[in-house]
Amino acid sequence: MVAYVMLSGASLDSSASSPLSLIRPSGITGLGLMPVQLLEVGTIIFRYFYQIFLTKTPRDYAELNSPSMVNLGVVYPQALLIWTLGLTYSVIMPVILPFTTIYFGLAYLVYKYRFLFVFCKSLLLA
Repeated sequence: MVAYVMLSGASLDSSASSPLSLIRPSGITGLGLMPVQLLEVGTIIFRYFYQIFLTKTPRDYAELNSPSMVNLGVVYPQALLIWTLGLTYSVIMPVILPFTTIYFGLAYLVYKYRFLFVFCKSLLLA
């Protein structure tokens, strides 16, 4: 049992030698994918496919072309992960700060546009 713990600790230390390796998969990839979200490529491809093959009535067509809703179950955890990793590791490795700043700057611009012009605005009436 002790040998297993020592072996797993040694392999963990060699695989995650840099805090930047933890932020790279979601943060650096997010830097490249954040402007691509403005193109709405996935939505356009699926809408075109559904419009050709699956919409048969005017109601289906209207539901297909209605504005989409924001999926906070995906957006919020990713931003929270980048924030936590950037803030935590900025103490020992300050080179992470420009990447997190650029990520949140791009995220601000992209989601500001998407919230204003793309996503559906739901009315909450009491």
